[in-house]
Amino acid sequence: MREYLADNVLGELPDDLRAFLVGSCVLSTLSGELCDELLGIEGSDVVLVDLERRQLFCVPLDQEGRYRFHEVLRSHLEAALVEQVGEVAARARYRNAGCLHEKAGDPVAAIRAYCRAEDWQAVGRLLGAQSEVLVGDPGAWVDALPPALVADDPWLILASARRAVAQGRLRGAAEGYAEAERAFGQGRGSSRLGASGTCCGPG
Repeated sequence: MREYLADNVLGELPDDLRAFLVGSCVLSTLSGELCDELLGIEGSDVVLVDLERRQLFCVPLDQEGRYRFHEVLRSHLEAALVEQVGEVAARARYRNAGCLHEKAGDPVAAIRAYCRAEDWQAVGRLLGAQSEVLVGDPGAWVDALPPALVADDPWLILASARRAVAQGRLRGAAEGYAEAERAFGQGRGSSRLGASGTCCGPG
């Protein structure tokens, strides 16, 4: 699939459009404003409309100019990003994306980006402030968390159980719900992670 995308889809695009795709793949939800700020350019809203017109795996989410990449394309673009800039620089870009998503009020997208950045301090801070919201949308970000972090927090155990239900792993889900109930009863929680601070502090 990656070879097909590289040769028959991305390989046919102009260099600037291909660079836009690779550069913006760290965002879970794309908008003209977010892409402009992330990439330091102007006119991203026009580019996103063009990508939708070309039917390049760019899916509109609403009438407000928000999009997402198809997971197959995004997976390929993320691999291409690491190949181009290296692991360290890629993690820095994910952290920046997490910061932008957090400022935009999208904690689910923010925590996914922070997980990809391996910025566990930011993950912990956001979980401390947004645990209940995040548990309501237990997507793939849960799978990216270190097991030790999940095991020590009942909200994350609950999110993992709901993730297991969505994947059809009912036995694992039942075990997770039972463990979450025990953890809540013991008073464990994310309060220890809720350190103050802004999403874009130094370092």
